[in-house]
Amino acid sequence: MSSTTCIRASITLAALALTVCANHAYAEVEPGVQCESDKLKAAAKYGSCRLKAHSKAVKSSEPVTVGKCRDKLLTAWSKSEAKGGVDCPTLDDSAGIDTTTSDYTDIVAQTLSGAIVAPTCTDEDGDGYGDGCDLGVDCDDANPAISPAAIERCDFVDNDCDSVTDEEFADNCGWYSLDADFDGFGRSNDRRCLCAPTGTYTAPPGGPYDCDDTNSAVYPTAAESCLTAFDDNCADGANEDDAVACAVFFYDGDRDGYGLSALSRCLCSPVTPFDTQLPSDDDDANAAVH
Repeated sequence: MSSTTCIRASITLAALALTVCANHAYAEVEPGVQCESDKLKAAAKYGSCRLKAHSKAVKSSEPVTVGKCRDKLLTAWSKSEAKGGVDCPTLDDSAGIDTTTSDYTDIVAQTLSGAIVAPTCTDEDGDGYGDGCDLGVDCDDANPAISPAAIERCDFVDNDCDSVTDEEFADNCGWYSLDADFDGFGRSNDRRCLCAPTGTYTAPPGGPYDCDDTNSAVYPTAAESCLTAFDDNCADGANEDDAVACAVFFYDGDRDGYGLSALSRCLCSPVTPFDTQLPSDDDDANAAVH
């Protein structure tokens, strides 16, 4: 073998060894480290994309549009976190990177051209919202749990910055039934999830429910009364046994007008064969005996 061939073979083997070693080294990178590396690349591309958008705006004298840049950042961010999984040290931090990168690229563009006056994002609580921020204005920039993207909760605070506090269907709301007559019992087919009783929606959920929500004297725990013609307690119909002001009627099997003392019902009106108020029939099978 010539010396030239030997040198070429040595170079080829060395290159192969370096390739194998490099591939092995790449495979040994921890998922978390790889995740952060990918995010740095994504942030760098986002900054470059924003500066290009500024450059295009200078040439065309049109407003700066960075929507596509942000879409690419979010896509790359999601892929990085999907690959890194639980090993990715920082999750859901794209908003903060977006805000920081936006501030710096806007300042660079303004410094270089002087033609684009980009608003300065003032985000005191780091939630991505504030005065001059791309995501929008924050109604409480001292609390990161409050922003237009937050979920409204029942806590006497306007969490989502919509100028309404503790609105319907807020997180941890409770169900209240419509109680139009304010007797403490509501309708089974009309309820709302509220942070507190509101207006006519004041009855607790789960029943028992009102059978007449237009009459405050009618509700499930009311005393049934013979003095009314309606079902006072929403139970077994109007004027059932043992209602208030009921009268005792005895069983009169032989229809002689006298009944059995041991067999009676307290009724609002007589019901055959409980239709006599005269007891002491010794033989209720014989109408001739009483």
